[in-house]
Amino acid sequence: MSLLDVFTVVHVVISLVAIVTGFIAMAQMLQDHTSNTVTGTFLSMTLLTSLSGFGFPAAQITPAHVFGVMSMALLATAFIALYVRRAMGVWKMTYILTAVLSQYLNVVVLIVQSFQKLSPLRVIAPPDAPLSIVLVQTTVAIGFIVFTARALTLARRTPLVT
Repeated sequence: MSLLDVFTVVHVVISLVAIVTGFIAMAQMLQDHTSNTVTGTFLSMTLLTSLSGFGFPAAQITPAHVFGVMSMALLATAFIALYVRRAMGVWKMTYILTAVLSQYLNVVVLIVQSFQKLSPLRVIAPPDAPLSIVLVQTTVAIGFIVFTARALTLARRTPLVT
């Protein structure tokens, strides 16, 4: 196993931890409660997966680099909203929006990488026929939009409890 293979495995594990804890954090948003452990793990692992993504060799800027920069900007705002501004007032909705968008970017990358790397999915969506990927991405985007609208509606009603 090469050093790049080990790095890839570590990056994937970090990414999967970020995604799983991200969905748990999102579920807690609907309950208007956040666990410091879950939220901290989600935000930290998402930042680490974005940073580690820049460690892969690339001859030019790729969409992954753009997603990484976008994710880090969203995460910086989420960290400020939650840990500096204590999710008070508009910062609560700012935290929810930026955290959910960060999670969405993670999931988009997961979907794209899954279709590129997993043989069964390549059969469903060969590179020359990306309609399946577009349908999955559209469905996921709609789900995230509906979730975000619901979480923001709830956020207006009650203070965030940590």
